[in-house]
Amino acid sequence: MTGASAFTGRQVDLLVFVGDYQRRFGYAPSFEEIRMALGFKSKSSINGLVGQLKEGGAVACLPGVHRSLRILLDSDDLDRMKSGQRTNDH
Repeated sequence: MTGASAFTGRQVDLLVFVGDYQRRFGYAPSFEEIRMALGFKSKSSINGLVGQLKEGGAVACLPGVHRSLRILLDSDDLDRMKSGQRTNDH
């Protein structure tokens, strides 16, 4: 089991946003949509967070494929993260 404590506040924000978006629309948000939703100034910040999450085995995406970000965590883990979600913690 992976808990929210294994991730930074911004990583949890990203995971929760992407999970909610995928449930709602059936596909992943673009990095620009993630940037706007989380209040980052640049997409490079999103790239950095996604890279950290990929290294940790929490997400995967296909290089060069738009909207291919997938969360590899259990939906129960995401729900636990959502209940303790932090926001605007840059």
